[in-house]
Amino acid sequence: MLITEDILKKIESVEVDANSLIEIADKVVASYTDDLDSIMKGINENIIGIDNPPVNVIEKYFLELSNAIYFVSARVEKVGIYDGVSKAAAQAAYNKSYTAKQTKDFCESKKSTIADLTVYAQNNSIYENMVNELYSRVYKTIRSKIETAQTMVATLSKVISKRMSENQFSNVNNNSRRILNEEVMDASTPF
Repeated sequence: MLITEDILKKIESVEVDANSLIEIADKVVASYTDDLDSIMKGINENIIGIDNPPVNVIEKYFLELSNAIYFVSARVEKVGIYDGVSKAAAQAAYNKSYTAKQTKDFCESKKSTIADLTVYAQNNSIYENMVNELYSRVYKTIRSKIETAQTMVATLSKVISKRMSENQFSNVNNNSRRILNEEVMDASTPF
């Protein structure tokens, strides 16, 4: 039972730390994708949530979503740069700590193992690594939202095409009936 309690305490500690990072990541993602999220919510409410939505509504969201993807795609590249810079900063902090410990130990005539130096450097660069992990996750999340939005654009395009085809078929049928009625009327009219 003691092991279970210890494990549960560790899990709780990890979740508390992770939830703090998740909250930060969510805020960062929202700052880059709030317009895209708003459009996707509108699609859910005004197209998916109702039967047979009007074509003009579908077309409106098709255009809005295509436009938002353009701008969010440009913004995600900034996040990619932040990801790269934060990765370099984490590596620099690690290297600086590793070298500083190695130099200090050398000056004090201590002999540290590579494992000791590695642990020391990892512990001293933990926050830089967490920032890098955060930007990495934010980048992946935004990319995923863009891919999903692109899938929705393709779906809306198919719906619009299907509706247009149905309309054309309906018009052809109506015109055929009208033409047939006119021909029948013309044929039945005396000269």
